Amino acid sequence: MNRFPVGCRFIVFALVLPVFMLGCSNSEEKAREEGRKEGRKEAIKEAVKEGVKEAIKELGQEVQMESSSDDARLSAVKTDLSTIRTQLMLYRVNHNNTIPTSWAQMMKYTDQQGATADAADSTHVYGPYLESLPINQFNNQKTIKIGTEYNPKDNSSGWYYDSSIGKFWANCPNKVGSTVVGDL
Repeated sequence: MNRFPVGCRFIVFALVLPVFMLGCSNSEEKAREEGRKEGRKEAIKEAVKEGVKEAIKELGQEVQMESSSDDARLSAVKTDLSTIRTQLMLYRVNHNNTIPTSWAQMMKYTDQQGATADAADSTHVYGPYLESLPINQFNNQKTIKIGTEYNPKDNSSGWYYDSSIGKFWANCPNKVGSTVVGDL
């Protein structure tokens, strides 16, 4: 019937139970360790996610700042173009609808026919229309190239003036969004 006498059963039970408990403790401990590992993995994943989110946010701010910077430069160039083009129109009004054929006519005093002088006198009563050229905010140049073709947009100068038709542009190929600065 029973292979062990009652006293032996107690001893076997007393010996086996701690081993069984130890086995349970090990598997419970293993489960806890696995849980801790999973917790650490999750914490690392969360930290990486947060780091990536921060990096994307900072990158977005940099892109936005760059975009804002381009917008500000574009605004400055548009203002400069408007000012100079207005002065070119004033020259035309003062000179019987003729356009300046040299940039000196915009920077010095002129007579009715467009002849220039460094100082005003009884015949050189017009101008100067500009004291100096502004700096083109996209290529940091304040020089002007004068020609008789459409704006080359080659960055060889800050500005381009077509003296055959009286058109004035920023001489640069830069784009802000879909706007080509040299086409303004």
